[in-house]
Amino acid sequence: MKKTLTMRLLAIVLCVAMLATVTPIFAAAETTITEVTITNADITPVLGEKKNDHLAYTLPEGAPYYKYNSGANNWLASPSESGDTFVEGVTYSRFISLEAADGYLFDENTVITVNGTLFEGAFNVYRWLDDGGKYLTILMPGVTLSKEQITSIDITDADITPIIGDEA
Repeated sequence: MKKTLTMRLLAIVLCVAMLATVTPIFAAAETTITEVTITNADITPVLGEKKNDHLAYTLPEGAPYYKYNSGANNWLASPSESGDTFVEGVTYSRFISLEAADGYLFDENTVITVNGTLFEGAFNVYRWLDDGGKYLTILMPGVTLSKEQITSIDITDADITPIIGDEA
């Protein structure tokens, strides 16, 4: 009887120990990120300036996503060019890449606001979801850089009378 009772107690202790170490079979449900807000985003290329000087943006404090520092935080040039400054005749589009915090995912319905402008659907902005929604890459609309050529200047009501003593 003593041996049977000891065996039963030992079996109960072992079962409790095994249950305590078993990993849960079902993972917790992920929360969908419904809105992404990006402010102070530098999305306008400037002719002659360095591309890397135009990569800044800000995310809200406590947001369930953060900057994903990959090659996707960069500029896409069309036609392709590999210089480090913005050049004339090239269309530049800005990539911004985000990573969802643990327990969160982006989806195709996530609303994107950049610098106060709401971007909806593929008409304004392109987006890619990677790793089941863990990463969101945004491609902003392109801007083509060109120098403006002045062909004429219209001057009205100008005083063109020479002042005595001024050199011509």
